[in-house]
Amino acid sequence: MKFLILFIAFSLNAEIIQTNSLEEVLPHIDETTWVLFDIDNTLIESAVHAGRTEWFDYEVKQLMLAEGIDRHTADRLLFPKWEAFMEICPIQTPEAKTADLVKVIQQKCEASLALTARHPPLAKLTLRQLEQLKIDFSHHAPQRVFLETFHPTHLENGVLFASMMNPKGTLFCQFIEKSDKKPGKIIFIDDAKHHLEQMETQLQKLEIAFIGFHYTKSIERPFDPEIASREYRAILKQNQGLVK
Repeated sequence: MKFLILFIAFSLNAEIIQTNSLEEVLPHIDETTWVLFDIDNTLIESAVHAGRTEWFDYEVKQLMLAEGIDRHTADRLLFPKWEAFMEICPIQTPEAKTADLVKVIQQKCEASLALTARHPPLAKLTLRQLEQLKIDFSHHAPQRVFLETFHPTHLENGVLFASMMNPKGTLFCQFIEKSDKKPGKIIFIDDAKHHLEQMETQLQKLEIAFIGFHYTKSIERPFDPEIASREYRAILKQNQGLVK
């Protein structure tokens, strides 16, 4: 019975909240909180239909049907196309005031960083995009730590590149264990709920309070694959020679 009471008490310190505004994060922050931000569909999104996560997923499914291949193979074949297009794709933040809200959050919390499933080779592009949108984690993240992972990872200017092969929760718990600073509470904002659930499970092992925010602002936007196809061709034409 004692174990059950302790388990229930700790479980109350972990929850996942759905929101379409970063402003809703603010009341949950205290001076011991670390705030983690996903990047795609949380801090950065394509300003057009082409280049969005839904566009990539649509293209993957079309290739799987046309070639009779599995998801992993289709992802691998299409990723260079997506990566090249990101160099010329117009981008924006999901909310007009995203950059300002990130700054306010950073003023209230102990530390903040971005945690993304983007691959390490996308580091330079990602940092340029964040700079363009006036978002900076370089002076607010914990000190650099050495992570021992089977799949490549990369930490630069407060952005931890997990790649799709390293579960975010597992990787970040290793980050905490190797960091010279320890959080009293973790807040993680991500548009993909499964990343939040996995983070919650891993942080329970470390007995760290957790609040996940399932961020839906970007994924609430309508998506049209036909418009995306026309936009993709038009943007390529405008940038001939940059993308093949």
